[in-house]
Amino acid sequence: MRRLIFLIGSLAALSVAPSLAETTNCNCWTPNKNQIAQFEKTSLNGLPTSPDHYTRYYVGRIGLRGRRIAAVFVTLGPGEKSSVNILSDGKLPILKADGCVTQPWRGDNVYFHCTKPGGWLPTDDQITQLEGNLILPPRTLPLSAYARYYAGVTDNSGKKVIKAEFLGAKAFSLQPGIYIASDVELPLIMDGRCAVILATYDPQNPAMTRVSCQGGL
Repeated sequence: MRRLIFLIGSLAALSVAPSLAETTNCNCWTPNKNQIAQFEKTSLNGLPTSPDHYTRYYVGRIGLRGRRIAAVFVTLGPGEKSSVNILSDGKLPILKADGCVTQPWRGDNVYFHCTKPGGWLPTDDQITQLEGNLILPPRTLPLSAYARYYAGVTDNSGKKVIKAEFLGAKAFSLQPGIYIASDVELPLIMDGRCAVILATYDPQNPAMTRVSCQGGL
């Protein structure tokens, strides 16, 4: 089962956003119903629509600012009913459809990052094709040395493309491998240099693949 790792790390001028947890020590706690009710009363202003339009998943996590609640909101499909799910193991589900995830806190505020229309999940065959056609920039590590994150998006022209982000596994204390999720669950990086590689891949036209180091060589 592929899952996205909860990232905590730092390099020079580096910022990595919380994503989905997969750790042996989850560093987590379980919110109670009253705490979730208070969170929903005070922290959902950034949602594009009512919380009743989502299936809501909550976990408690412990970070530099203490105990916080993190969430994934999955947009309801036809015939589905809204529900609240409080999880005890620190692991949030990967978005496989439209929805929103909580982003890093600024002070005591909570922000949601929501998927754009046209999101999709790449298949195993598409990822295999992408990695087989990929030519990495000079002076980078072998592909097997990176944790490789992939998300399917629809660009401004209506074309389905794959966004990729590779993090040096050793630099970020990650397990190398493939992780597929939504675009809002890709790590947020600022100037990781070639410890971070960015790529955009067109499954219909592999020759148009764009690859670069984050922040230059």
